[in-house]
Amino acid sequence: MSRSVAIVLVAHGDRGGTARNEGLTAHAKALSAPGIYGHVGLAFLKGEPTLSEAFSEASASGASSIILVPVMMAEGYFSRIVLPREVAAVGASLPVTTTSVLGLRPEIAGLIDQIACAEAQAQNLAPGSATLMIVGHGSAIGPDARVPVDRAVATLRALNRFAEVVPALVEESPTLDEAVAGLTRPTIIVSLLASDGLHGDDDLSEALESAEVPVFRTGALGSNPLIRPILEAMIMEAINQAHAT
Repeated sequence: MSRSVAIVLVAHGDRGGTARNEGLTAHAKALSAPGIYGHVGLAFLKGEPTLSEAFSEASASGASSIILVPVMMAEGYFSRIVLPREVAAVGASLPVTTTSVLGLRPEIAGLIDQIACAEAQAQNLAPGSATLMIVGHGSAIGPDARVPVDRAVATLRALNRFAEVVPALVEESPTLDEAVAGLTRPTIIVSLLASDGLHGDDDLSEALESAEVPVFRTGALGSNPLIRPILEAMIMEAINQAHAT
């Protein structure tokens, strides 16, 4: 059944240019390489290719249905309001199944731990002597945007591997500036963001200018190649569910 399914990865997109969207492009290429699916495409809500273009390519591929995978790190305005509205406006000629957003997957905390521990080893740091900062977007208009960050922080604090695990949010407290001001030991930063764009690069870089401790950034989780097994699991779950019904 996988060969009859078209996969479309969709993200918000970054205003900073196409280079900042390359993570999603790399994911699409990697997922298409084994030839498991009939088609793998991508779309950006703010950028190109658009959702309309992606759906047209999926239809032209000969697929019988589309699985839409939101490569977004939180449930919020864009996943709940904008994406369903755009899907309805496009009017795809094939049935469309939309998975949950990537950032809500239970595997996320374990992946953050894996990446942070690898960075600690690379920097010759004992995790017990370092702080782990998890950066997220948050939202000034709703509580759901910070949920993945809070979940990951709680899970990783319970592991008791790092001396401290702290959140840092773009639009909520603790803000990036507040979190950086509170750092007292070497810090590893994992960004629970889709890409190293306006927030994951520009805003974070600005906040880190005032850091008084060594900081080591691992980049946006959504663009990391290690996220691909989670994307594959999401896709296969959607395919199996569709097959069961």
